[in-house]
Amino acid sequence: MDMDQIGNELKKVLQAGIGAVAIGVEKTQEVIENLAQKGEPIYEQAKATVTETAGKIVKAVQQSACKARAEKIIEDLKAMTQEELDAIRSAIYEIYPNQPKAAEKEGCCCEEKKECACTEEDCACGEGKEDCCCGEDKE
Repeated sequence: MDMDQIGNELKKVLQAGIGAVAIGVEKTQEVIENLAQKGEPIYEQAKATVTETAGKIVKAVQQSACKARAEKIIEDLKAMTQEELDAIRSAIYEIYPNQPKAAEKEGCCCEEKKECACTEEDCACGEGKEDCCCGEDKE
């Protein structure tokens, strides 16, 4: 074999190597594209699941925080005097004027705007004389 033949053979080997690399790149790109296409629906499904789960977590945290605030408010209300409670009741009725007042409970003597006739054992609104919705004289 002379030098020209060796050079041609080396050239062919080099070209074959470059061709192999080119085919490898093409096949790799095809495989990557195929995997991406198959992975897209799974990605979208996972994304939807994560979003839904995050929403549930946020809602649970908010509900927990709301419950804790309500419990704190109830504790604060228990510590208040009757005058403070009456002031809060008035403020609530101002904020929500369409809400029925406790004194508007069905069957209560307050409906007739008369003095409270409830006793501890027999209260029309079911609260007992001490907590009766009509615990004050009505005129």
